[in-house]
Amino acid sequence: MERKTLSILFIEDNDDHIRILSRAFEKVDPDVALSIVHDGESAMNAFDSWKDAVYPDLIFLDLNLPGRDGKEILQFLKQSERFRRIPVIVLSSSDRVEDVRHAYQLGANTFMSKSIVFGDFFAIVMAVYEYWSAIALLPS
Repeated sequence: MERKTLSILFIEDNDDHIRILSRAFEKVDPDVALSIVHDGESAMNAFDSWKDAVYPDLIFLDLNLPGRDGKEILQFLKQSERFRRIPVIVLSSSDRVEDVRHAYQLGANTFMSKSIVFGDFFAIVMAVYEYWSAIALLPS
């Protein structure tokens, strides 16, 4: 199975989580293109700058962001004609049923608890990357 090198946007305010995920993705594919924004307002500014740019293949979104929270960002992305096709993986410290349900109602493609991801982060990142780069067909 041929893999596509992915471009990934992390919307995450915790530098330790960014560092762990970045290292794991770089081990899985050294050519992966990672972009990072640290809060909801920066994410919205990034979306505005994408007017004629190539969008990321995948977005990892923390729900608990300073300023505009992840739920607001997710709702914006999935209601936008321009961005709704981008798969969004919600990465949250919460595993509450209501949070999971709400994220899926807003259009999340996947919801993952940080406690699971960071418990065995390399295996999880490998599985996520394998799925989105080699199994799933993404729109261009």
